[in-house]
Parts: sequence; structure tokens; C-alpha cells
Amino acid sequence: MKSCLVAVIVLWSSVAAFAKLPTDLPGAIPLWSNGAPGSETRAKDAEEVVGDNCGNVHNPTLTPFVPEREKATGTAVSICPGGGHSKLCIRHEGYVLAEWFRVEALQRSC
Repeated sequence: MKSCLVAVIVLWSSVAAFAKLPTDLPGAIPLWSNGAPGSETRAKDAEEVVGDNCGNVHNPTLTPFVPEREKATGTAVSICPGGGHSKLCIRHEGYVLAEWFRVEALQRSC
């Protein structure tokens, strides 16, 4: 438990290191081929990226952040960014956490 608390503290103190949205994201995997159920007619609508937030998402995806082979432990974490049902806070609640887990956390055991 103590090591998990330390990991969380390190995570929050390293947020500034990932202040910009990444430009070299891994390939995204669509969850549904024709858009989310109920949104099929809007699946081709463009997403709206404003600053660090993404809205108008009708074709959700998973973006794998896979650690280097020598650091991989077989552990996986799913991160679902929030945003109050109108947007996804993709940088600080998504990419920052995913990159931190990819580089640091998954090679430790909590």
C-alpha cells in the first residue's frame, strides 16, 4: 500500500513533464466499426479538439501505450478520461497517465 501511495505522489509531481499533447501517439483501435451504438449516423462526424479536450466523439477508440519489451510485466491498465459528458480531457486525464504508466508504473509492483 505504501508503494502505491508513493507511485501516486510521483505521478502527480511529474504531470508538468507531459504538459503538451503527444505528437507521436500509437495507432488507435476503434471500439465499433460503424460508430458507437446509437451514434452510427454520426460516426463520420469530425471530432472537435479544443486545447487539451476532445468533443463530438461518436466513434470511440482505445489507444495502447505498450511498454518496451524489457520493461513489460504483463500488467495492463485502462484509463478512461472524464469531461462531464460533453468532452474528453485527453491530455491530463488520458495521455499523461498512459505515458507515465507505460514508462514508469507498470514496471513496479503496487
